[in-house]
Amino acid sequence: MTPASPTEVQELMERQRAPLNTPTDLTDEATRDVSGAMNALLADVFALYLKTKNFHWHLSGPHFRDYHLLFDEQADQLLAMTDDIAERVRKIGRPTIKSVGHISRLQRSWTTTRSTSTRRICWPNCARTTRRWRAACARRTAFARSTATSRPPA
Repeated sequence: MTPASPTEVQELMERQRAPLNTPTDLTDEATRDVSGAMNALLADVFALYLKTKNFHWHLSGPHFRDYHLLFDEQADQLLAMTDDIAERVRKIGRPTIKSVGHISRLQRSWTTTRSTSTRRICWPNCARTTRRWRAACARRTAFARSTATSRPPA
């Protein structure tokens, strides 16, 4: 394989920076708002996934087997959500999370200490993430309805 010429490298860099050409009824401002909310939600889901796996890996006690399976199932469901969220952001032509550092900067979730109860942390934050997911979807639907029902200028 031959190394890329400086011109080819420059072309690739320009293509990488170019916006996606995806048709959408949303305004540029709306796509920024929706993608910002969805990317923050995506970061939250990744953080919750890691927290859930942490609890899954460090369980002990009389209900070990039940909680171990429960957390494993919940983690699988969270990880499956990430693809849908990211694809919705890409569908409106905006970029998604690109690194663990990006997740760290965007995530609005929680931190725990060794003494924190799993039940006190995991369940309320899962519910909070679900509420954020629903709110982001509602914003996208509202933007879509407002543009679908508005008449073009005469």
